[in-house]
Amino acid sequence: MNEANYDGGERRILKKQILRNNEYYDTQETQDLLFRKSKESYKFKDLISIIINDKNITLAYRNIKSNKGSKTPGVDGTTIKDIHKYEISEWIRYIRKTFENFKPMPVCRVEIEKLGGGLRPLGIPTIEDRMVQQCIKQVLEPIAEAKFYHGSYGFRPDKSAENAIAKVMKLISIISEMLKAEIEGIGTPTKGVPQGGIVSTLLSNIVLKNQW
Repeated sequence: MNEANYDGGERRILKKQILRNNEYYDTQETQDLLFRKSKESYKFKDLISIIINDKNITLAYRNIKSNKGSKTPGVDGTTIKDIHKYEISEWIRYIRKTFENFKPMPVCRVEIEKLGGGLRPLGIPTIEDRMVQQCIKQVLEPIAEAKFYHGSYGFRPDKSAENAIAKVMKLISIISEMLKAEIEGIGTPTKGVPQGGIVSTLLSNIVLKNQW
């Protein structure tokens, strides 16, 4: 289970929780630094030392614990509840040791119902493998984010489907205002596009395409 399985409201709550976790474990400054260096085309070396840092592993544990999928077992049957048996220092040592010779366990395949009908397959890694992935993600994500296209909204920090819709609606409102521009001596048009406008022919062809 991951962020893709949440609705809009749940995703916003999860993102806020992740931000709070970053601040609580004092890792936001590190992630901001990685982002800035990536913007400056810095050539990163020895990222593994950041990935297996105590704070990064602790943050990964907290972020996974905040995810409702943490209670879903993988092929070994373990969940976040099983990790509670260990002291955090023990868990940190375990994850560090895992990185020395990492071999992922098989992924548990499950199918969930789609809102519109049908089934969607999911791959559920073990909780240990999710910890490893989360540790890596927390370091690679700010580096990659600095390179991503600004207008990309899917499954990114501080971005959402709602942001994408708002962006599209802004464009649509601009076009709408163009079509409602007052014609001198006639007034505001109620249908069609003004002949002579730069985008008039393009908009007309878009309408025709949708009629086919």
